[in-house]
Amino acid sequence: MENFRGECKLSVWLCQIAKHEYYAWTKKQKRYANKLDENHADQGEDLLNGIINQENGQIIRKILHDLQEPYKEVFMLRVKGEVSYRDIGQLFSKSESWARVTYYRAKKMIVEKMGGAGNDEM
Repeated sequence: MENFRGECKLSVWLCQIAKHEYYAWTKKQKRYANKLDENHADQGEDLLNGIINQENGQIIRKILHDLQEPYKEVFMLRVKGEVSYRDIGQLFSKSESWARVTYYRAKKMIVEKMGGAGNDEM
């Protein structure tokens, strides 16, 4: 009430405040609704990607199970253990280059067994 200057009727002034509050509220609701729509779209996309990744993960695990050593172990150390090529080479008493080549050969074998798809994701 301390902001009321008396230039118009009190009822007109209160209606203007209510109108501006309503506009602010609807604008906020619109932003909130847009955010919800974006979040739902993202969640749907994330869910789909998760299912695809889960299916690919099961396929890769089966392929890995059948993969010969040292390819299986080098691939697992690199991907799951995030071990450096240098450290992998040292584990096998080989060079860093050997570890890189072995990893890429394992990756190539997996991709070939998957039918050539998914090459860039590993």
